[in-house]
Amino acid sequence: MKIENFPNALLPRHVVELMVGLGRSAIYARLKPGSSGYDPSFPKPVAIGGPAEKPTSVRWVASEVMAWCAKQVAARDAAAI
Repeated sequence: MKIENFPNALLPRHVVELMVGLGRSAIYARLKPGSSGYDPSFPKPVAIGGPAEKPTSVRWVASEVMAWCAKQVAARDAAAI
C-alpha cells in the first residue's frame, strides 16, 4: 500500500515525524507563531477527537505533508544552482 494512493489519509504524529525527519517538539515549534522554529508553510494538523476548541487527537493530511517535503527538496535544489 502506497501513501500516494491515499492523499487525504490522516497521519498520526509519529508517521509525520518519520516522513519529515523532525521530532515532536520541532513539529510543534513549526506550528507556533512566535517560536524560533515557526514555519507558516508547515502543514496544520486536523483535530479528530473531542471538541474543536480542545481536541483530544490530531492528524496531518498525507498530501500536505508530502507537498511540504517536496517544497523543502525544491528549495534545496534551487539554492544549489
